[in-house]
Amino acid sequence: MSDRVPIGTIPGAVLPWVGVDLALASFGRAATISRLFLVRRGQAGGDVVSGSLRDATGGGGSGIAWSFAPGAATAVATGALAISAAESVYLRITAADANSQDLRGWFEVTGAAGVTTALTSLVRVKAWRGIVTSAQDALLEEVIAGVSARMQSFLHRRIVAEDLIAELYDGPRGDTLTLRAFPVQDPGALVVREGGVVVASSEYVVRAPAGQIVRVSNGEAGSWERGRLNVSVDYQAGYDEVPEDLALAATRQAAYVSLETPAGNAGRLGNRGTALETGGSSEYVTTEWLPGVLATLEGYRDRRLA
Repeated sequence: MSDRVPIGTIPGAVLPWVGVDLALASFGRAATISRLFLVRRGQAGGDVVSGSLRDATGGGGSGIAWSFAPGAATAVATGALAISAAESVYLRITAADANSQDLRGWFEVTGAAGVTTALTSLVRVKAWRGIVTSAQDALLEEVIAGVSARMQSFLHRRIVAEDLIAELYDGPRGDTLTLRAFPVQDPGALVVREGGVVVASSEYVVRAPAGQIVRVSNGEAGSWERGRLNVSVDYQAGYDEVPEDLALAATRQAAYVSLETPAGNAGRLGNRGTALETGGSSEYVTTEWLPGVLATLEGYRDRRLA
């Protein structure tokens, strides 16, 4: 099975990013990337954008080449890019036109099911279901990956710790920059650049649990230089271990969803109809989230910018 990893929107014109390596992910374990999908807007009839998905910067290492056909809005590329535990994944743009904008998409990782999204494990779900054979392992792994990704989409955040390199932000109004991921791990290792210049650690304070960087000047509130994508941050964010209450919620939800499959319960759960074999009838329906699961999710949902 595969895990689909999103590539966040690179806003604005693509042309200025030619020759730049955009860090996308690091997994902390070996994985293989098999497919890449990209979409753009603003393209004209003859416009072409090309590049590669790589395991090293500067055009080194190995990669999967991709290219938008003249005037096409989407690009698809396939291959087998092996990523070691110590390597990161980079999107490198080698050519672009003056019209294309807002590049975004996703790539698929195979051979490491749910590596970027799993909030529970096969062992936990099988124990919850009382399953002792391996006959349903592949199906349960797909359910776990799907439920985990869907939960994190609902949360508006990633949970599992990840390294984020050169993540770009617009310089905000005021003293507070809100990072996309939180909590921040090891604030002392965080690197902030403003206009390409490294900002001294004495010129900001990290609010690690909230994922925020507060600019200071001589011990007083400072301000960021306002601009378009002029601030970049290297940091690690998320949890080294999935919080136990969230792992339990994911286990319960995955076990519940697995019952919707023919292997789980003849495809019954989620339908309305006769359920009793000893006579009589019963109606049964499902909800989107189990009540206890929803309550747990609400406690982790990102509302910082709400």
